[in-house]
Amino acid sequence: GQSPVRVTFTPNGRHVLLPDRTDNDIRVYETATRKQIASIAVAGNTGGILVSSDGKQAFVACLGSNDVKVIDIANWTVIKTVAAGQGADGLALR
Repeated sequence: GQSPVRVTFTPNGRHVLLPDRTDNDIRVYETATRKQIASIAVAGNTGGILVSSDGKQAFVACLGSNDVKVIDIANWTVIKTVAAGQGADGLALR
């Protein structure tokens, strides 16, 4: 894509998730082969992204839609949208 931001890896290092603000998607690559294996449509101008410590879900802040998309890593699909307020961008886990 034209505007990749904030790359993150799964905890096991097998995949890299690359949000793209221009294309409004998340591209998923296998690190060993460097090949794209999935593209996840995520409307809303992607921003911050992180992966849960158990590697089961990814969370993507979306500035334009003021929410956070929850991605199921097993299927590379959006499973939930959570309202986050105006300007959703950075993320952190405790």
